[in-house]
Parts: sequence; structure tokens; C-alpha cells
Amino acid sequence: MMKTLIRLEIVADERVDGGWLKLARRRLRNHYADGSSSREYVADAAYRPGIDAVAVLVWRRVAGRVEVLLRQNLRPGVELRASLSPPMTDSHHALPLLWELACGIPEADEQAPSRFAACGARELEEEMGLRVDAGALRPLGAPTYPSGGILTEMIHFFSVEVAPDAEAGHGSGDGSPFEEVGALRWWPLTDAVSACRRGEIADAKTELALWRLTAALAAEPAPGGP
Repeated sequence: MMKTLIRLEIVADERVDGGWLKLARRRLRNHYADGSSSREYVADAAYRPGIDAVAVLVWRRVAGRVEVLLRQNLRPGVELRASLSPPMTDSHHALPLLWELACGIPEADEQAPSRFAACGARELEEEMGLRVDAGALRPLGAPTYPSGGILTEMIHFFSVEVAPDAEAGHGSGDGSPFEEVGALRWWPLTDAVSACRRGEIADAKTELALWRLTAALAAEPAPGGP
């Protein structure tokens, strides 16, 4: 029988500082509405500086269609799958490169909801060479947990429409090898959604943002309508 949780008790809390990614290893106990409690159990959760992330989907209207700008990012975890036991391969990605929207972690002065748009504008310049005013960014739905079972992080989504002739380029980067490789590409929105179905775009936050933009544009009033 499923029980109703009323409180999560932290029995012990150990923090492991592994560098950029940190681990909280905690012993927990559930307390239920019927007065009973679970046995103690261990739950690990990973977190990193900045705690949350900000993702921005760039789009433009060109010749009657909508295009979105995505970047190929280096993701070593994709490569790691093949060396696990048993190995788990990915037939769509021979190299650990994933097509994604711009995303990054807020800096120390950006770690408040009122500053997330500023974080997004900074990430666009660093990752895509696009300069946009933070005030042009629009929320794209509510934040989500990418993997709430093991990560504390929430992703906060924004979109920004740019001019039809907007061109991206190599941004300043953040100085890490992660941003030394990859490519930029404008995709027709419908093609990007189809690529998600085929597994060619396999990043979950990017697929979610593409569907959210699709829904938002479908809800726009028709030209000349009321």
C-alpha cells in the first residue's frame, strides 16, 4: 500500500567534495501520515556550484518558417557508456557530441531568479557569439528537474527571438576544453523536432524546449486575426 509522506528526516549528512561536482550522501527516514516510519536508507545526490542552470532557445523567423539555433557540445558521459559493464552503446552518436540549446550555470552575482535572464544573455555570448539584451529573453515554461532522483539541479528555460539575418559565431567561451569543439547550426523548428524523434537530437532539455516553443507559437493569434 502506498503511504502519504509528511516528513523526510535527515538522520546523517555527509558531503563529499570531489571538485566541480559534489556529492551529498545522506541517511534518511520517511515519516508517514499513519504514524509509521520507514527503515533508514541511503540516498546520494550530486550538486555543483550555482545549484541551478539557465537554458535559452534562440529562434528567428525566416521566409515564413521558424528556425532555432543549436550548438554541438562535448559530453564525455556519452562516450563513457561504451566502457560500462555491460556496455551501453548509442547508435546515433559515434563521438560524444550532442546538439543542444545554450545552457549554463549562474555566476555568483546571477544566483537569483531576477538575474537568470542576465545569465542566459551571458551564456549566449559565450557559447554562440550572440549579443542580446537580457530584457529580450522570455520565460519558456516552468523550471524542471532533469534527474530529480540523483541531481539537485533545476533548469530554468527562456527563449529569445532574434532578427532574421542574425548570425552566430564562435563565442568567447568559458576557457574550458568543453567549449573548444563543436559547431553551430540553424535548424528549421520542424526538422529539429523530427530529429528528436529519430534520436539525432538526444538532449532532454533541448527536446523539451523545442516542444514548448512549438506549443507557444501554435498559440499565437493568426495574422490579421482578433
